Amino acid sequence: GAADPLAQPRAMARWRLWTTGRFTARTVPGDHFFVRGPELPRLVGRAARVVRRLTPEPAGVSS
Repeated sequence: GAADPLAQPRAMARWRLWTTGRFTARTVPGDHFFVRGPELPRLVGRAARVVRRLTPEPAGVSS
């Protein structure tokens, strides 16, 4: 989270060095344990939408 002294946004942006694909870093409210807070459902929903968008549908399936 934005208030995490161990994982500041600038440090998190360096994760892009470890991927060959697209990378987006987003800062959310909270501290190191932000996943225990109210932000988690929104983050899971966002992650699911990204995965659906990037995952090809099997042949013969239409959305």
